[in-house]
Amino acid sequence: MELEQIKDQIPYYLTKEQGEGLLLELEKYNGKTSLYTGSHADSMLQGDGWRGFQLFDFVSEKKQKVRGILLSNSCDIDPTNARSLAGKVTFAPIIRLERFRAMLAENGVKEDRAENIIGAIRRQENTQFFYLPCQPPLDDEFLVWLSDIHSMPAEAFVSSPDKAKIFTLNLTGFYLFLLKLSIHFCRFHENVDRGTAANRLN
Repeated sequence: MELEQIKDQIPYYLTKEQGEGLLLELEKYNGKTSLYTGSHADSMLQGDGWRGFQLFDFVSEKKQKVRGILLSNSCDIDPTNARSLAGKVTFAPIIRLERFRAMLAENGVKEDRAENIIGAIRRQENTQFFYLPCQPPLDDEFLVWLSDIHSMPAEAFVSSPDKAKIFTLNLTGFYLFLLKLSIHFCRFHENVDRGTAANRLN
């Protein structure tokens, strides 16, 4: 993503110092910058990659085990926090980039168009996808489709025998991830006059 685009998307509620700190971290990203850290191996943090998630496949009508990235806020999934209702974890599956390339071909996307799409994803320019580069501890390129969102009971995930952490994002990776989430789900500049539509309902 271009720096000017990033500046336009910085949340208004951040202080000047926080905004500058976010920009400083994101300026470090150049496509080769590491996005992962070896810290927090035993923690469940927003942006973590994990094995042990399950989703419901509407085609086969069966549960499917997948790797995924945690979208839930770290505080919301902290098992030590008291809550009135049973918690859930929200995640998006992690997909190998080559599998995504095959999906494009299966959907009739021509090779040159597919290469353009994948190039934009690698440059983090496509706001629908979060790109995970092939850097330790990952042995391949992966991506997260931010429109493919699922939830499961937190207790079922925590107790899953398949649960294992794959990676934790470092500060640059985490800020980039949050920026992608913000742009994908919360667009302040959508240019829609919501007052007009609301008035019609009265």
